[in-house]
Amino acid sequence: MLDDLLRERLMDYANAGSEATRAPLPARIRRRGRQHYTRLAAGTLAVVVLVAGGVALGVGFDRTGPQPPVATQPGPATIPPTTPEPGGTPTTVAPGSKGPPAAMPATFVAAVHDPGRSRSMRLAVVSRATGKAVRYLEPASHQSIPSDLVVSTDHATVWFAYGGCVPERGVFRVAVRGGAVTKVIANGAEKLAVSQDGRKLAYISTGCGTRGSQGDMVVRDLASGAERRWPTSSGGPVGQLSLQQPLAWSPDGRHLAVVVGDVDQRQQVRLVDTTRDSSLAGAPIVRVPDSGCWFTNVAYQPRSGRLAVVEECHVAGGGGGQVLARSRLLFFDPSSRRLLARSLVLSVAGVPDIFGMSFDPSGRHLLYWAGQIVGGDSEPEPLTFLSDGERVWRVPGRFTVPAW
Repeated sequence: MLDDLLRERLMDYANAGSEATRAPLPARIRRRGRQHYTRLAAGTLAVVVLVAGGVALGVGFDRTGPQPPVATQPGPATIPPTTPEPGGTPTTVAPGSKGPPAAMPATFVAAVHDPGRSRSMRLAVVSRATGKAVRYLEPASHQSIPSDLVVSTDHATVWFAYGGCVPERGVFRVAVRGGAVTKVIANGAEKLAVSQDGRKLAYISTGCGTRGSQGDMVVRDLASGAERRWPTSSGGPVGQLSLQQPLAWSPDGRHLAVVVGDVDQRQQVRLVDTTRDSSLAGAPIVRVPDSGCWFTNVAYQPRSGRLAVVEECHVAGGGGGQVLARSRLLFFDPSSRRLLARSLVLSVAGVPDIFGMSFDPSGRHLLYWAGQIVGGDSEPEPLTFLSDGERVWRVPGRFTVPAW
């Protein structure tokens, strides 16, 4: 770049016959610099492609510039792992995040494997480093596995639920430090979401042999107990509410991001204004930007307020035309519903489906869990992962519904 600028100065001097030639403007220097590094990057990329056959890269959590939608995206990069967190095994690497590092919480809450009990899972505070239970939060007398949980914004309270017709069905709350468990709602529930101000609880009603309320989206005022419902159905313009996906409150506590549509086909996100929208069908749509893909999970990133959505796609792989699934994290502007960035590929080999995700308070660390089919018609083996925007690694242990 400097050689180019010097050559231009000498040419100006020769043409003008004077040393009065003006120095190039800063904007011109930056423009020429970008051209120089673009050429350098292009040359380097050509060498990498010829030698290594190409490397697929994602985007860091904090890249917010507009990203034009494309039909397909590359899969996770296969790069030698960096040093993992204690107890973790790195699996996927992507370019670094910007900004100062933020401390990752030392614990999270999850339903954890409990070999000492008659049932296999129990709600507990879990060490991120070891995957072991620090303390149990749920009574040992509960024999069912919590269907979902969420931690309040101040990280003082855990809300958890049992769905279906189990004896413990309903929604409960307990302090993260432990103590008495309080039953808040008697009906079965799934996919809890608590507003940032702690005033409203959203959930999906699961019912128990009662038709009509099954699968409704419900918002409950925690002070008064008043509830408002948004019915769903398997037909119509919206399609069935995806019960395996979470709800997400906007930072202002007004909008709920909801995944709707036929599972693994036409799932989309609708942003429901809980103060105005009377039906899900009338809520604005965040459209899937890539052909052959659908949305599965949704969350608002703390601090930035961006809408984070997991996009799952079918991609060609293996022999004989085998089709594999790949999950990637996308960021949208919730106001314009415009795609801002494509970030990490979250799926790893043999684990394509992301069941739930949770950001820590800084918004820079993502905790999520996925399912791995271990054979035949068996249930997915739950695996928990962490990401700091640069890499993904597995947390030791067996959990369901983990959340910061």
